[in-house]
Amino acid sequence: MTPKVKGSHPWALILCNASDQDAPGWPGLDYFNAFIAEPGGNGLYTWWQQVSGGNLDLAGSKVFGWYRAIADTETPKLSRLAARPRREQS
Repeated sequence: MTPKVKGSHPWALILCNASDQDAPGWPGLDYFNAFIAEPGGNGLYTWWQQVSGGNLDLAGSKVFGWYRAIADTETPKLSRLAARPRREQS
């Protein structure tokens, strides 16, 4: 079986916390950087290398954050939008 995806496929990991809480003190950005972007660790980089037979890696992945997620009560929730039936187009 020939893999369809090869090479480096960097990810962007965005860390968010609730607007009414401070960003957690642990784990820090170093932990998440090691988890996603360091070869030889026990994280996603290594997992993708193993399951792809060495054909895929996450080189160049970056971690951003912490960002405060702000609740907006004026914006309809996706679950409400998804529950509405679609109108037939005429």
